Amino acid sequence: MTREEWKQACRKNVFGRFRFYLIAVGIAVLIAVLAVMRRPGQIIVMGWQV
Repeated sequence: MTREEWKQACRKNVFGRFRFYLIAVGIAVLIAVLAVMRRPGQIIVMGWQV
């Protein structure tokens, strides 16, 4: 494997991992928002209770 091929493989691996984390965080945020919306009056945003 040449240095150029190694660089391309490394870059591909980093972007693939970044995309996975982005999707995982997005799903976690969606679940958290849905859980909060099911309990009205219990929403606390930045220290303020709504």
